[in-house]
Amino acid sequence: MKPLNCPHCEGKLMPAIFRAYDLEPLVGLPIVMPRLEGLQCSVTKEHKSLDGQVLESIRFALAHAAIELEARLHADLARYLRRYMGLTQQELADRMGITRVTVARWEGGEEPISPQNDYVLRGIARTTLAEKLTKPWARKMPAAFRRLPEVFAEVRQAPPDEPGPTLKAVAKSMTG
Repeated sequence: MKPLNCPHCEGKLMPAIFRAYDLEPLVGLPIVMPRLEGLQCSVTKEHKSLDGQVLESIRFALAHAAIELEARLHADLARYLRRYMGLTQQELADRMGITRVTVARWEGGEEPISPQNDYVLRGIARTTLAEKLTKPWARKMPAAFRRLPEVFAEVRQAPPDEPGPTLKAVAKSMTG
């Protein structure tokens, strides 16, 4: 297979295994994944790329892990699920029978999501995940992505006036 040209410089994109790949720019969550295969620029080593199927598998696993949490969803996870489903705040609010302002307040961390809205959001997300499992890439999801729930293991249920650790804090503690 002929190497691809780097879209940012004169280099070639060559196969590489990334020791730690920062997924935050791609998924909007502070996640660093170890040992991901991808492509890296032969000139700068800064320009990196992941296969679309790999990225979609990661996004799916993150959504699944968020849905399965016992803790109420934090702002970043509620926003992630909405974006993963491809919905605007207004579209999600309409599907849930609430206002867009309510969705914006959870996502902005101004107020915690209520237990009832948490339940409804997870139900809508489960339906989306079930639909996505019919896609060809889902049948090839690498087993390594099933470990992603570990990222969320320390996020616990907390009283509304005493929020649990944020996902960013958990991710940082896992990556050292």
